[in-house]
Formats: sequence, C-alpha cells, structure tokens
Amino acid sequence: MLIDEVFRTLAPRNGHTLVVGVVSRTSNCHGVPYLGEQANRVKDVIADNYHGPIDCHLIDLIQSAGLATRGAFVETVALIRTGAVDLIAMEDVTRLGRGSEVTELLALAGEYDTRVLSLHDGVGM
Repeated sequence: MLIDEVFRTLAPRNGHTLVVGVVSRTSNCHGVPYLGEQANRVKDVIADNYHGPIDCHLIDLIQSAGLATRGAFVETVALIRTGAVDLIAMEDVTRLGRGSEVTELLALAGEYDTRVLSLHDGVGM
C-alpha cells in the first residue's frame, strides 16, 4: 500500500484524534534532549496528509551499530497490542529491527488493525 492510500483510509479509533507512535531517536543539544530530524520529518508528513487532531507518542530509539535496542521494539509491540495507537510511523522500518522482527511487527499490526508507515520505503500498510 502506498503512503497516500494509508492516509485516505486512516480513521482514529476514538473517533476524533489520530494517535500515532513515532519511532525516532532523540538527539542532544548541549545536554538537552530534543526530537531530531527523523521525528520532525515523520510528524510533518502526517500533519500534511491527515487533516484532523493528532496526538504523537515518541518511541525513542537508542541506536547501537545501526540497530535499535530491543526496548523500542517491545514498546511498539505493546502499543499495538493494547490498541493505544492508530498508526506506527517511522522514517525507515529497519529502525525497529531486521528480518523476522520486522515481519512479526507488520503481521501483529495487521492483526490489531494498526497502520504502519515507513517514509523512506515509501509504503505503508
């Protein structure tokens, strides 16, 4: 499914506010954490394509050798299973994991009717 198709069919579970889990890494500027370009880009794309109230929940990645920590993956799975988010959005799906982890996450999202959007890949589900 292409990104524009995701937004055409996206509807908040609560009927009014789209709840999004934004997978991103925070950065530090003089010791103060802030959302980096990844989160801002994802949030901008969502705001440009979804015309309604949006509540973004940051899923903070701590990167090591290019792979996300297990904690971010576990947090994302918990958000999907509890129905806490309508959409999981990220710049690149490999931010969360590789291979079978990603397959597991996408299958779980489909099972729980949670959309997943990966901007770098240009696709969503």
